[in-house]
Amino acid sequence: MSKTKAVVIHLAISAAVLAAVAALVMLVWFPHPYGELTGAPRLFLILLCVDLAIGPLLTGIVFKPGKKGLKFDLTVIGLLQAAALTYGLIVAADARPAYVVALKDQFVVVPAKRILAEDLAKAKAPFDRLPWDGPRLVATRAPEDAASRNALLESAFKGRDIDTFPQYYVPFEQEADALVQRAKPVQELIERRPEQADRLRAGMAERGLDLASARYLPIDSMNASMIVVFRKDEVQPAGIIAVEGW
Repeated sequence: MSKTKAVVIHLAISAAVLAAVAALVMLVWFPHPYGELTGAPRLFLILLCVDLAIGPLLTGIVFKPGKKGLKFDLTVIGLLQAAALTYGLIVAADARPAYVVALKDQFVVVPAKRILAEDLAKAKAPFDRLPWDGPRLVATRAPEDAASRNALLESAFKGRDIDTFPQYYVPFEQEADALVQRAKPVQELIERRPEQADRLRAGMAERGLDLASARYLPIDSMNASMIVVFRKDEVQPAGIIAVEGW
């Protein structure tokens, strides 16, 4: 086998594996527009590109037909690629949006790494484990006892609010009516932020939404803010539009 053929074969195998992994991350863990909301996939995609380039490049450097120890060299290259890919997957898995939490007047995207194992242990099913098939829409219900409320308040001052505590999660449907009642008219957002009007109208048209009756609430992450839009008289979100909602 020639060096060129070896490099091409290595490139093809690497591309196939990395494409499958990228599809999992971008389509399942970070479905549109959560990649833009969180910003996390950028590092993962950079690692994939480096992985794709380095493996075949090293193969081209070390490959010589009949070379003694060639199998060992290729095995080491493969292990290095696997290690880089594993690291990238761990980073993506930690940063993946596990839950979209409905609060009083907004939604918050909560990455997996923000939810502690000790809090998962206190949660009831199905909130006692992190989802792996994409972000789940949930609501919250504050604890009734004073001690838990005080502990939650203290935690909020330290940077971890109720959205990161799965023991206080409830199905979204249980709080949806009250939440949607606090949603604001989309037309109001256009009047307040006219520079976003074209993008907002385009996003509404893509979803078949009536501008006159649709309502919205902001959705925040650590990287960006967008809006969740609702059809008139419906509590399930119609989608997310990439415009600033505050």
